[in-house]
Amino acid sequence: MNTTIKSKAKVNCFKDYKNGGSVDKLTEKYGISRSTFYRWMHEMETPDKPVIPGRQDKKLMAEIERQKQVIEIFQKTGLGISSPFDQRIAAIQSLNGEYSLNLLCSTLDIAKATYYRAIEVRETQYSRKRKEYTPLIEKIFEESRQTYGARKISSILSDMGYHMAPKTVAEIMHNNGWFSVRSGAKKLYEQGLKRFTNHVCQQFDASEPDTLWASDMTEIKYNGFKYNICAVLDLFSRKVIAYSISMKPSTQLVNRTIKSAFRERQPRGPLTLHTDRGTVYASKAFNQTLKELGITHSYSAVSNPYDNAVCEAFFKTLKEEGLYRSNYHSEAEMKKSIAAYIERYNAERPHAYLNNTSPEKFEKKYFEKMRQPATEVGAENLF
Repeated sequence: MNTTIKSKAKVNCFKDYKNGGSVDKLTEKYGISRSTFYRWMHEMETPDKPVIPGRQDKKLMAEIERQKQVIEIFQKTGLGISSPFDQRIAAIQSLNGEYSLNLLCSTLDIAKATYYRAIEVRETQYSRKRKEYTPLIEKIFEESRQTYGARKISSILSDMGYHMAPKTVAEIMHNNGWFSVRSGAKKLYEQGLKRFTNHVCQQFDASEPDTLWASDMTEIKYNGFKYNICAVLDLFSRKVIAYSISMKPSTQLVNRTIKSAFRERQPRGPLTLHTDRGTVYASKAFNQTLKELGITHSYSAVSNPYDNAVCEAFFKTLKEEGLYRSNYHSEAEMKKSIAAYIERYNAERPHAYLNNTSPEKFEKKYFEKMRQPATEVGAENLF
């Protein structure tokens, strides 16, 4: 196709598209690929080209952007629609949040409902196995007078008919503070004590904003599927400064939430984050993120929910006042309801700890007092 004919075809194709022609019919009519079609449309939309205004313009640009993201997904995953099912499911999990779930599923040719079922089965089996094996591991560990390490316990479990890799056994033991007292384990024991230091000790009072945060996750169910909400609260005002929702209680979820909180608040002084000892919070990846942000990590004691009571109380309130009182017709509606509740919680809901003031009003009052000259108000009269 010479340049003149090509230019004429491009213009005619553009006009046909503006007049309602479908992409499939136009690519067949002009003998071009879909990628060529979108490139032509993009070229015709540039400022120095005649553009026919209308609703089709936005649809075209949206489709071009969608195709760009599809190409990015293929490039990042290295997968195609014929790749193994498990690999495509894992790739969708990994990129969920960076791209929309609908786009990921359509790109890798997996129905959204199928993806949900696969995640549900995978996470339910994993969680159930850990819950079932944890008391067995503790029993074997204590009966050995705290001398057996992960490898021996894994072997004993295997003899009992329970199969779990030594690495997973070690992870469960470390998260629960179970360290072998045999030679060579003392250093690991001391590292564990240092690693899981509780800097808060149920002292949930902070004298100013962005000095002490707390984070936790909770599980909710909708339409037969499980969702995990991760939240970060400022213990000064009890304000929810960031939250994220995901199908999987992953390190990516907590990393995304703490980074969002840091961007929102931009803390400038020393900051401590208090969490439980869950796998995701104890992970190397999450603690590396905290290190990069300059945040000190404080951990609750083993199996002590009172050590993170503020977050527990918030989630209880969210469920009782919001989630359990509503019937949702879609996942989007559920997420929208959660966002609306947290917005009201921060801006309007009175909090007993704050003398029946909302978190945002409490912070506003604090900053107004801080702006006054020291001679006008003593520090002891701030509130």
